[in-house]
Amino acid sequence: MNESNNSNTQGINDSSRAPFEQLGFIDSPDDTIEGTENADRISGDAKEGVGGSSNLPGPLAYWSFDSFLAGIYEDLRGGSSVSVHQLQNNTALPVTAGVTRAGPGGAADSALVFNGEDTFAFIEHDPLMEVTQGTVSVWIQPDELHECEQIVLSKDEKNAGDGGHFRLGIDDGGRIFLRFAEGDGGSNKSWVSTKEYFTEGEWTHIAVSFTEDGITVYADGVAVPDFGWYRKEGNLDSPADATEAYILQNREPWLLGVDTSRTEVNDDPAAFAANTNNLDDAFAGAISDFGLWGGFEPGDALDSGQVWDLFLHGPGDALTAPSGPEPML
Repeated sequence: MNESNNSNTQGINDSSRAPFEQLGFIDSPDDTIEGTENADRISGDAKEGVGGSSNLPGPLAYWSFDSFLAGIYEDLRGGSSVSVHQLQNNTALPVTAGVTRAGPGGAADSALVFNGEDTFAFIEHDPLMEVTQGTVSVWIQPDELHECEQIVLSKDEKNAGDGGHFRLGIDDGGRIFLRFAEGDGGSNKSWVSTKEYFTEGEWTHIAVSFTEDGITVYADGVAVPDFGWYRKEGNLDSPADATEAYILQNREPWLLGVDTSRTEVNDDPAAFAANTNNLDDAFAGAISDFGLWGGFEPGDALDSGQVWDLFLHGPGDALTAPSGPEPML
């Protein structure tokens, strides 16, 4: 990823989670806590006006994949659309049928399907996506799990190129794979979760929030522990230590269902296909509800409560809410 540090260098040599002074406790007489044999989430009384994603900011872009028209999925925020293609003989052939199935909520034709061989989708870069703090969110349903990588989302290219290289996928039989380069375009970092979060045929919601304090990855609304990772590339043991991960200067397009880290030209589907004989690390499965949030302050990334709300309720009325940094007056 090619970006200069956005002035906050505190934390580069320190822990990405600063210590705090304990403030004590207060009584909460009206809450009932019930345990189960599974992992439990403890919550207090609901805040007035919160729920149904009303506490989410507006996304920069959001694709629900439930309105396929002439080979195009529209961005529900009015930005770049998604086109679907099949790679044949270095040519990107448009695909206009047979690429959807039921999504995570069971609604028909609300998920985009990839065959793991020669199908991919393309989203042109939008300058609104150039942010320093933000969240990438997507539902993923793998059809097959392998010992090698399957890349679901890629905003990357060969060598340093544009800054902010990003890849998200599945590795080693169901583990989360994440790659995020530093803002200056050097020192790529990648990790694989120690736990398997994906199951064949099952939907899993993944959110990646990146701020000046580090990266937090959520699976089905719950944060993957900072210690729950293997280092695969680079010198950081955990995404939580990646305090310079941002995509301010990343002007690469999004390619879905394929790895573009070894491709030199990604400007449009035709240029990508002309330089590609076979899809690298192609994904076999489906995705749904791909969304991007962000701006230039830590609060522009979704926090743990907002990710939980998004997982439970979807974006709701956030699709019509303001997004990104506040306008300069």
